[in-house]
Amino acid sequence: MATSNTIMKCYACQEEITTYICTGCSEHFCVDDLIKHREELELQFHEIEDRRNQFAQTLDDQKNNRNNNPLIQ
Repeated sequence: MATSNTIMKCYACQEEITTYICTGCSEHFCVDDLIKHREELELQFHEIEDRRNQFAQTLDDQKNNRNNNPLIQ
């Protein structure tokens, strides 16, 4: 997720410190903020995955009830 360390300003805390580039968003983060950033991205991914699963379940339910929904027919 992160590559190459350089002395730059951290995107989150704005300190001049050794930073690592997040390959997902190309921003520079210090170690502490990179860990927080990664945790936030993981939470967002799980939320997206949960919504996708809910959508897939709703779609399957509607397919199973074809008589009740003319759009599926």
